Amino acid sequence: MLDHYRDYLEDVDSKTGNVNKFNGKTNGHTIPFASNSSNPVDMFSEIEKHLAILFKDQADDSRVYDSLISDIETLASKARRISGNEDGTITEDEFADMQVCVQEFMDILTGENEHYNAVHELLMNEEFFKDVFY
Repeated sequence: MLDHYRDYLEDVDSKTGNVNKFNGKTNGHTIPFASNSSNPVDMFSEIEKHLAILFKDQADDSRVYDSLISDIETLASKARRISGNEDGTITEDEFADMQVCVQEFMDILTGENEHYNAVHELLMNEEFFKDVFY
């Protein structure tokens, strides 16, 4: 799934192509990075949904999980404000700001650039992960 986010950062030759990637209109992607619709289905809502499934045993009582979700929701609010339109599209002028949001999202998920690696800690607290990989 992280490759999907990296795809938003690549292919910088065509601004129109990149704007379309943010809007979920190229390479078979149907989920926009950020959507400002009344019922947003975007990368943020999908990641939150799948993190809740993956870490269901920790979702109710983990400070680490709560902090991760809070960071994602804060960034989601910022990105959704940038997307502006009801259908989640962005203009070329908003592209640079949205690209920063994509990088921040990657940093949150991977623990890069001074972000605490919450996903790693959550995985380490999962019995299956510990049993299989360590």
